[in-house]
Parts: sequence; structure tokens; C-alpha cells
Amino acid sequence: MKIITFAFPALFLVTNAVAAPVATSAQIEQMVSRAMEADTNRDGMLTRAEWQAWRSAQFTRFDRNGDGYLTNADVPAIASGQMAPKMQAAIAAFDANHDGRLSRDEFVNGPMLVFDQIDLDHNGVLDGHEIALAKGR
Repeated sequence: MKIITFAFPALFLVTNAVAAPVATSAQIEQMVSRAMEADTNRDGMLTRAEWQAWRSAQFTRFDRNGDGYLTNADVPAIASGQMAPKMQAAIAAFDANHDGRLSRDEFVNGPMLVFDQIDLDHNGVLDGHEIALAKGR
């Protein structure tokens, strides 16, 4: 059950904002709360590379059947009614080669709308000031 309550919201944190031109305050709040989890060197800043590494680790958790792709087959049956449409939206947003599934590369290197919106100076690093501003939105 933990996979449903933690991992799948994290998946949609990564993917939901892609379709919208501006991230919602809820998406920004989720990003900020996950930012420190992804800050592997614990310097209080989150680099684009750290965020991509975090996405890679999340991919491993989301790929429940271990086939190297994210599809509806990875959504637990108990959550399929709610999560399958969200998985389809995520696939539509990130599926660069349009094969109907997400590879690790597509997931890790896909659009980073929320990250980019918080990164006010566009230097690829969310510093303490940018994170604090995002928390206040």
C-alpha cells in the first residue's frame, strides 16, 4: 500500500505539470517538499542533475513489473481506476518516441516545468532563496 500513497503521488508530481503552462501552487509545494529528499549532497540546493537522479530512482520504484518501461501495467489494481488515467496523461506528456510507454530516459530527461518555474535565475540550481520563495507562493 505504501507504493500507492507515496510513489504514485511522486510520479504525478514529476508529470502532472507538463500539460499546463504554469505549475499550480500545490505542484510547487510538492516539489519543494521533495527537493530536500533529492538534495543528495545536503547543501540546501537542488541541481537539475540531482533532480534527474531522483527521478531515476523513482523510475525504479514505479516500474513495478520490472520491464524497463512505465505503462498502465505498473499501476496496482487497487488504484487503477484513479491512477490509470493519470499514467496515460504522464505517458502522453513524456513519451518522446510515441510508443505508448515511458522508458527510463524519457522519464528522467522529460520536461521539468515545476523545477524550471522555481529556478528564477535559470541557472539549473534551486538555491535556498528560490526554494523559500516557492514555499511562500
